[in-house]
Amino acid sequence: MALGGCVTPLSETLWVSLQGTPVPQSFVNELSVRCLKQMDPTEKDPLALERCLLQSGVLQASSFYEITPYLVEATATRLNADTPVMVDDATRLDSVEHQGRTLRLNHTIIDDVVEDINVAHFRRMVPDLVKQNTCFAPPMTVLMENDVVFQYSYIDAEGKPITEFSITLSDCQ
Repeated sequence: MALGGCVTPLSETLWVSLQGTPVPQSFVNELSVRCLKQMDPTEKDPLALERCLLQSGVLQASSFYEITPYLVEATATRLNADTPVMVDDATRLDSVEHQGRTLRLNHTIIDDVVEDINVAHFRRMVPDLVKQNTCFAPPMTVLMENDVVFQYSYIDAEGKPITEFSITLSDCQ
């Protein structure tokens, strides 16, 4: 994966954090000095400095789209480290799966079975609630701006499917 630092000088590049927020050039300059001090002076890899910056959570804005699948994988790994976890009184996040630019969040409604759930109401209400939370969470918004699809799956206490739906950036507008 080429991040392209040799073509454009550091001072002429727009830099962002892994969350997609702009990073001041002065911070990038300070970080670059630290990276250069840590690097082997005989290093011939033209991307070594950018790799060091990326390890510090800073990358070129133009590279963000290219690395988004890796961010999706890292997000799934991070969320799975805490699963299963209750997201509210009735809903447990069981696992998170990823593939390319898709993040799938698998949930269980822990105290109900599908026969006792008003599924039509659930399918009408839950996607709107989840959409509000997804669309207004800055880390998720940054991913959606880079074509990530959030898929949500809900099953009942016995493992029977209740509903599945996806949220993309177009759903947030």
